[in-house]
Amino acid sequence: MITLSFDELLNAYFFASADGGADTAALIQRDSGKIYYQSQDGSPEEDAPVDLDDATRYLALPCQNDLDLGQELVFAFVEAQIPADFEQVSAIFRQRGAYRRFKDFLGHRDALDAWYAFEQQATERALRECCAENEIQLLSQNGA
Repeated sequence: MITLSFDELLNAYFFASADGGADTAALIQRDSGKIYYQSQDGSPEEDAPVDLDDATRYLALPCQNDLDLGQELVFAFVEAQIPADFEQVSAIFRQRGAYRRFKDFLGHRDALDAWYAFEQQATERALRECCAENEIQLLSQNGA
């Protein structure tokens, strides 16, 4: 069983999600729990093993979109917190730069802190479910 701290897992998740998972990846070695990072051109870190594409030895961490933590989460938040603004948020997401404009919109509605809390809870819940499905044991905050 792989053992990781939640902070290690979260850092790897953010790396893998940096560009929606298109050009970045975080892979966990199944026998040691060591995390390896690949970026832009697909090349791994200098000290990374050559067999990172072997799914029997390495688990690719899901990115934000794999866990439905992108637009799906935005609209779940809108439905739960500001349902009267659903159409306006829908219009925001039909244009480029939607997340920036969405956060600006939330700032004007004094709902940005609520969004960040909602997003954090959903991310933690999804990552913990992913860990349970892949037999990854998470260490508690104090390391036990």
